[in-house]
Amino acid sequence: MLISFSEIGSSLKRNKLRTVLTGFSIAWGIFMLIVLLAAGNGLKNGVTSNFADDNVNQITVWAGWTSIPYKGKPKDTRIQMDNSDSLLMANSFPEVDQVVPIYRVGYKQVQTQKFYTSTNINAVIPEYFKMQSVDMIQGR
Repeated sequence: MLISFSEIGSSLKRNKLRTVLTGFSIAWGIFMLIVLLAAGNGLKNGVTSNFADDNVNQITVWAGWTSIPYKGKPKDTRIQMDNSDSLLMANSFPEVDQVVPIYRVGYKQVQTQKFYTSTNINAVIPEYFKMQSVDMIQGR
């Protein structure tokens, strides 16, 4: 066993550049493995925290446009939903605990000195705040 250690030592002394490059490669590989694992865990934690407060048993239904002519109306007619549709959904499905209609009021572009963003403006009923985790800053 003593002979094998002396052989290793002499090989390392003879091939100094190869020894240094091999050591550096192993250290770099371990460093990159740690960085990638940390980035993966950080991404997982970020996504988990973003969706932590969301309601898991939620279905969203929205109106769109017709894809074929229907009852004399042409193709691509906009479908309009109203409050009677939400009552129909609540009464038709006994499994549904709560129906919250959301009325899209408009689209707004907001700009300050620090940022610029575009957002939808929605009108909702108070039950919306129980269903969605929304922090109300101002208003009613």
